[in-house]
Amino acid sequence: MKSPGERIIWRAAMLLLFGLLLLLRFERAGRLTAAAQTTWLAAAQSARAFGGDVVRDYPASVDAASRRRMESALAQFNAASRQQWLTVSRRTSMTSAQITASLDAADQDQEKAAQDIAAAVRGLPGFLELPTSAVIENVLQLRIPFGRGMVLIGHGSPQAVPQFSWGEIDLSSGTDHRLSLADAPGGILGVKLLNPPAGNSGHRVTVLSGGRVLGTIKLAVTVPDRFHVAIRIYDETGKSTPAAFGLYSSAGELLVPDGALDFSAGGYRYEATHFREHSNAGYWPGRDAFSRSSVVRGDFSMELPAGAYRLIASKGPEYRPIDKQVTVAPAMSEPVAVHLQRWIDMASHGWHSGDCHIHYERRDSSANERVLLWMRAEDVRVGNILRMGDGRQTYFEQYAFGRNGQALQLPFVMIPGQEDPRTNVLGHTISLNLQRPVRDNRESYYLYSNTFDEARRQGGLSGYAHVNSDSFLVHRDLTVNVPRGKVDFAEICEFGEINTDLYYEFLNLGFQLPAAAGSDVPWGGTIGESRVYAFTGGPLDPRAWFEAVRRGRTFVTSGPMLELTIDGRHPGDVIEKARRAMRVSARSMVGFSAHPPGRLEVVSNGEVLRSTEITGKLASLDFELPAQESMWIAARVKSDKRVSAHTSPIYVVVNGARHWNRAKAPALIEKRLRVLAELERVVDQHPPAIGPGSPAQWESADAWIHSRNGLRRMIGEARKIYQEMRRELP
Repeated sequence: MKSPGERIIWRAAMLLLFGLLLLLRFERAGRLTAAAQTTWLAAAQSARAFGGDVVRDYPASVDAASRRRMESALAQFNAASRQQWLTVSRRTSMTSAQITASLDAADQDQEKAAQDIAAAVRGLPGFLELPTSAVIENVLQLRIPFGRGMVLIGHGSPQAVPQFSWGEIDLSSGTDHRLSLADAPGGILGVKLLNPPAGNSGHRVTVLSGGRVLGTIKLAVTVPDRFHVAIRIYDETGKSTPAAFGLYSSAGELLVPDGALDFSAGGYRYEATHFREHSNAGYWPGRDAFSRSSVVRGDFSMELPAGAYRLIASKGPEYRPIDKQVTVAPAMSEPVAVHLQRWIDMASHGWHSGDCHIHYERRDSSANERVLLWMRAEDVRVGNILRMGDGRQTYFEQYAFGRNGQALQLPFVMIPGQEDPRTNVLGHTISLNLQRPVRDNRESYYLYSNTFDEARRQGGLSGYAHVNSDSFLVHRDLTVNVPRGKVDFAEICEFGEINTDLYYEFLNLGFQLPAAAGSDVPWGGTIGESRVYAFTGGPLDPRAWFEAVRRGRTFVTSGPMLELTIDGRHPGDVIEKARRAMRVSARSMVGFSAHPPGRLEVVSNGEVLRSTEITGKLASLDFELPAQESMWIAARVKSDKRVSAHTSPIYVVVNGARHWNRAKAPALIEKRLRVLAELERVVDQHPPAIGPGSPAQWESADAWIHSRNGLRRMIGEARKIYQEMRRELP
């Protein structure tokens, strides 16, 4: 049993895996001991990863009952992780007792999930519990149709908290194999069986630990015949086209073409895989066991055993996805044709898709082909590829910025920018279309508006990431810099989710704040799962695209297309009105959605003005609205649980008055003043995420010390603006 201090610090280590360690390190004390590593909480992360690998990579080895139990445990673990994330992100609005209770509950849920995963693994068909120094006489019969198989082994004491690990054996190297395990009181080992020879073969696997034989396993492996299958993916013009592609066995195993895009060269956090997760993409038909896909060039072939397969292909939300059954039989003469057709062409109407938040290392121009292939497969026209930084170092390096760092395969363009500054004290920023990086991590790193000002001088624009989730205390710097006119956009769509709670607070105070979106790959699944459309009114011109984002001529989406006009004016426009009626028109369109489309809504100052259920693929609203007072108006697509598309507002100004929510403004002003007071206390007291000897990797204590006076000045400027706004109220 861990001591309270050990539980606290292990909790912090768990949060590190979700990017949140720095928020708790200096609020809690203690040290993780070797004893703590034998608890179920210590094993929870590896249990989750192990169980996920078994279910996703070897579905044919998982019976239905075990699958249900394991997926339930994985869902419980993920929900607990989400609770940790939200607790830390919102910790400034919670008491210490509430924070402790929430994190304790998450700990307990993760411990229970780890226990359930271990029990489910031990209950799988074919699971082998190794007796000490014995030969398992019964031969394990394995059919390996797709190039790799798996054996699950328990060793040591079944009562001990297991260590979860993977090993691998190359079956093509012979028939006698040795597998060495780390010495542990108990463990669960997954053995990946690679490159099995064709036909039937027998194998002996001797398992050792510290030179001591734990047991010997006999395997009888059968590899069925394979047949050549050609696959051709083409677009509405009949040309071969890149796409996201998934081919799945009858058990749900993802089968990856040899030529699929390799993500191992992406840098920090990318893994050596040939697939990405598409569960956040509302335009992808696959869910659960069918959510992974590969990026392919268009024409390729695979060697497959005879049988039935599920084939899914997509190319972003403007194309109807393909989801069909394919039967492989001997001597297939015709290629499998996959015809991806547009149901809409937004570029022909002057709307061009973009992703404002892509991370990928480009040490030289050879990386451009890989990223552009990925963008073309998802039909993302403007890819903003961001070098990432923190108070100490930078990641996802770019070989050049400005024109020399751009890559074009028209109509696809990739343009470098940065996610930097990026702290756990003030949130994460994004600057787009930079001519050169902007970074001072020694004296002014925490003065975000200095970076914003320099980005504007270069012709770029700046805003905030993670506004949809209010992560990393981003509301603090929003409170400082939105009223000071420094902010060009807010990322309200990320990971396929749109949340407007924080966004509406600033709109309802009368500030203009364009909506933007980004995938945040590699943490997100795929480029364009969250995307922003910018209206230029003509063919794609990168300069016009960035200007459209700056002006707020945008909508963000995880699938549906969305239009809004008022008297023919577009999102981002300011309409000076007398007190007369306006014509409001909104339209939502969707070619396919994996989620219920819900309703098309027009909102004004955060309140729903009109709403209609979306039936089929299209919904529209067209009505007259009296302009009695100033307001902001936006359109959104919303179901009961989620928003899947949202426009930037159109701002209606009547008699020069501020377009704010007069009923909510008093409370919102007081909330912003409280945030400024909170931040002022942090400035005076030294922030908990920074300190001598800190293991924190995002912060710079020296830069914080040098930034304090500047932050106090900026806080004072913002406070005066809010106080002046308060005096405007009746």
